[in-house]
Amino acid sequence: MESYLKKNEKEFIKYIKKNPFCTREEWDNYAKNNGLYSANTLRAHLITEETEDLIKKTNTDSFSFIKEMYIIMPSKPIHLLKRISNYNKRAQQHERN
Repeated sequence: MESYLKKNEKEFIKYIKKNPFCTREEWDNYAKNNGLYSANTLRAHLITEETEDLIKKTNTDSFSFIKEMYIIMPSKPIHLLKRISNYNKRAQQHERN
């Protein structure tokens, strides 16, 4: 049987793969609407004390660190180019119809 934490972790991974530049507030809103753990609860389960020390030393946001644990963050220009490409594909499909 899959634990509730693993279920939340899988949902978090799916969400951040679709929305790699999401904020903590966006995740918390999504989590609240879908009965999932908030960013702080996930952080408490996933980050150890040693990792917390490393995060503090590097002045990194813990939510960004959790996102980066699961995906490689694309740069914003690449993300923008992907959106433009998808828009162009939809426009071409619309012209064909």
